[in-house]
Formats: sequence, structure tokens, C-alpha cells
Amino acid sequence: MMIFRRRRIQFCAKSKALILLTLLTGAGALFAEDGQKLDNLLAGYLKNDLELQKCVLTAQAKQIALNSSKIQNGINVELSTGQMQIQSSGDKTKIYVKPQATVSLPKANGLELTASVPVTVEDGQKSVSNGSVGLSAEIIGSSRDKAKLSEIQAERALTVAERAVRDRALTAEKEFYEELKTLYNYAIKISTLKNDLYDDQLDLKVLETQGYSKTSAKYRQAYLQVQSDERDIMEQQRIFERQTAVFAKKCGFEYSRGNSYGGKTGDANQDGEIAYTSAMEFLPSSIPEVSEVNIFDFDSETYSKIESATWDKYIGNLQRKSESDSYLKAGVGYIINNDFLADDDTSSKSDSVEGTLSWNWGGLTASAGVGLPTGSSIAGAGDNTTGKTFNPYYTLSFAINPGEFLVSRNDKEQDRIDSKIEDIALKSAQDDWETEILERTNEFHDLKWAQNSYAEEYKLYTQLESDMKKWLSQGSVTESDYLDALNNREKARLNIMINSIEQIIYNNEVKLLFTADSSKKGEN
Repeated sequence: MMIFRRRRIQFCAKSKALILLTLLTGAGALFAEDGQKLDNLLAGYLKNDLELQKCVLTAQAKQIALNSSKIQNGINVELSTGQMQIQSSGDKTKIYVKPQATVSLPKANGLELTASVPVTVEDGQKSVSNGSVGLSAEIIGSSRDKAKLSEIQAERALTVAERAVRDRALTAEKEFYEELKTLYNYAIKISTLKNDLYDDQLDLKVLETQGYSKTSAKYRQAYLQVQSDERDIMEQQRIFERQTAVFAKKCGFEYSRGNSYGGKTGDANQDGEIAYTSAMEFLPSSIPEVSEVNIFDFDSETYSKIESATWDKYIGNLQRKSESDSYLKAGVGYIINNDFLADDDTSSKSDSVEGTLSWNWGGLTASAGVGLPTGSSIAGAGDNTTGKTFNPYYTLSFAINPGEFLVSRNDKEQDRIDSKIEDIALKSAQDDWETEILERTNEFHDLKWAQNSYAEEYKLYTQLESDMKKWLSQGSVTESDYLDALNNREKARLNIMINSIEQIIYNNEVKLLFTADSSKKGEN
């Protein structure tokens, strides 16, 4: 009889051969359902991912925040009654009210329209004093930049949150395939242990044919090694089934052995094979091939680190601009019954038109204005101009805060340092991009090489299994030789599946390096 010393192939008793053959032929029967099975498992895994659910809710919250920001930076209207005062004494009642209204447009250079009309009602007589209507806006200032910054930051927060949803989905999918890969590696480990078992069983057979007694030290040592191999296999089979059940739970499915397997048989080896076969039937028996995502299909500007550093630089410049300590503001107003223009005789009150300029730089603030009396009042004085002045009046104010000058100087130095830090961060991101290209390109080629290698290996083992089956029928090889070849073919098949999984994981890892929808070819 010809005995082949193989490359650590595997298998043993006829009952185990039947179970393994059932698994391999059963895989073919399930193949038509594999695509749907894989999709269902992945969909359940993503559905049960709490982090993904959290990211979705966070994106919804950021959308609401953006809506609020747009409202705040749009047309703002505020209406107020002001503080009302009421005094009653005997049959006399005095009421004072100061209604106010403000309309502002932050994005229009801080344009603001204000109106205030203090009204006093006493003994049925109504009077207005120091009512005003004013319009002001910045000529030089940062109000517009602050409004723009607020809205841009809210938009960015939403963009980041939406990317987080996409990234978490890709990460969860990656974790799904990593767990699936781990399970298939368990299966390969079991197959490798079986290789060891069949080698040791063959060694035991050789000792029997050489006439060693079962009580001899050499035979007993070989026999105990076979027993140890079987225990190792059964232990890994139980672990494999247990981990498959945990994986099923994460996918929202309840794992259970098929009805055709029933309960425990009383044979530990056979129970282990049933556990292994049942777990393998639950898992997809094939993984679809995917086209590898090429890192050169993406623009470097969309590399997440570069995009983030570029954004930080942009928003940093805008923020520093919006925090300018200098402004020049102009305003114009109409004062009703200006008290400043009145002499002792209240009938000399007059309305006036005012224009003002306000300037601020560091700790220095100054304002100047001019007012022109109209000589009449639109509230209470009619057109009587007797005793009323038409001479212009002026307003001046000046304030200084020495401490603010020092703070302003420090702020400018801090801004300069912050800008340099942002430049360094951008350069670092560009360096990371160059390194990423090298690493991912090598990984890309390694996966392609492994894909071709495993395909060739599977082809060779398939042919070997076919030859072994024929030789077994002719009595040229032992059953262990054939089972070994059959087991190696199964390992080769599992390696092909794991390679397909690694390609999917690689694709997700590359996509996670970039912002969403950033592929040049639109495949991202």
C-alpha cells in the first residue's frame, strides 16, 4: 500500500468524514441563500448598533441647532412695553409707559433700527418726552463676521455629525466583518487541529502495523497524543459554536442547532462535529468578492486629516477676524421732545435729528455727534416755533482703559501663535497623507497577491481531493490521507472567504480616511 506523507493534511473515522461531507455539500445547498443571509446578518448588526443610533440622533440635533442659528442671524425683532409706572392719588391717576421696538440684522453690518416712545398720561392729558427713532450700522467692525462665523460653525457641526453617521456605519460594518473573520479563523484553527489529529492517527496506525503492543510505552504515548488532539478539537468546536451564538445575538438572531441534529448523542467527538457543522451552517458559506477601493481614487484635499486641518485654519482666521477690538459705527436718530432743548418753559421743547460716530480701538473709546433741532414737535407742540432754538448742539464722549491695551497686545500675539500652530497641523496632516499612500498601496498589493495565491491554492487542493478520492477507492491511500486532503480543501476555501472579508475591511478603512462623498469616481 502506498502511504503519502502530506503537507499536514487531515481527517479520520468514517462518521467524521460523513459529517464533514454533509457540511461541504450543505454549503452548496445554502449558497443560493448566502447573499441574502449575509445582508440580513449585516442589517441586523447595524440596526442593533447603539453608537450608530446615537450618531443619527446627534445629526438631527445639529440640524435643529443650525435652524436656530439661521433664525438668530436673520431678522431679529424685539418688542417691549418697558417698565410701566402707575400712581394714584385721590381722584388723580398718573401713568408712565415706555414702549420699545428693535429690529436688527447682524449679517448686514450689524444694522439696527430702534424706537422708543416714553408716554405720560395724567388727568387725561398725554405727553411724550425724549422719544426716539434711531438707525445704526457699522462702517468698520466685526458684527457681520461674527454672524457669519456663528452660522458657519453651526453648518460645520451638522456636516461633522452627518459624517459621523456615515463613518460609524462604515466602522460598524467593519466590526461586523472582523467578527465574522474571527469566526472563520476559529474554523481554520479547528481544521488545523484536525490535521494534527490525522497525522498522529496515521503515526498510531504505523505503530500498529509494525506490531507494537498496546501496552508498550511508544504505543501508549502515540495513543495519548491522539486523545489529546481530540480533546483540543472538541474544546475549540464548543468555543466556535458559543462565539457564533454571541455573534448571532449581535445581529438580532437567535442561534440554535438545526432540528436535524437533535440533542447530544452521547459521543463527545460526534457532538463536537455537530456543534461545528451547525455553527458553520448558520454562517454564510461564501463572501462576495468586491473591487478594492484605490486610495488614488480620492483627492488629497478630502483626506480627513488634511480637510480638518484646512478647516481649522480657515475658521481660526475667521474667528480672529470676528474678535477685532476695533470698530467704527455710524448712527442717525430722531428725538421727540428733546429735554435738552427745553428751557424752564416746557413749551420750548423741540424735536431734533441727531447723527453720531462711535469709534473703538483697544482700550480707547470715543464718540462724537451733532444734533439739529427741528423747531417743532410731532407730539404735542404743533407748529408753534416761538421761543424754540434752531441752533445745533454737539455730543462728545471719551473713555480709556489702559489694561485693555495690554490685553489687546497679548491677544494679537496669541493670534499669531495660533496661526502658526494651525500651519504646523496642516503640514503634519500632509505628511500623514504621504505615509498613508505608501501603507495603503502596499496593503492593496498584498491583498491582490493573497487573493491570487489563495485561489491557486484552492484549485490545487480541489484537484488533490479529487485525486485522493479516486485513489482511496483504488486502495492506494488511507482514509486519513483522503480526509486530510478534504480538510485542506476546506481550509483553502475558508482562506478565500477571509481574503474577501479583508478586502471589504480594507475598503472601509480607506473610505474612513476621507470625508463623505469625496471619491473622484463617485464610488465612495
